[in-house]
Amino acid sequence: ASDNADFLNDIQQAFNHIELHGVTATIHRLSSKG
Repeated sequence: ASDNADFLNDIQQAFNHIELHGVTATIHRLSSKG
């Protein structure tokens, strides 16, 4: 059960990282246009 919880936590961390990276990339794109 703990292995499953760790696995789900790793997935959540991965999604958070992807989402943060997407936001950062969008900000860079918008700021470079300005």
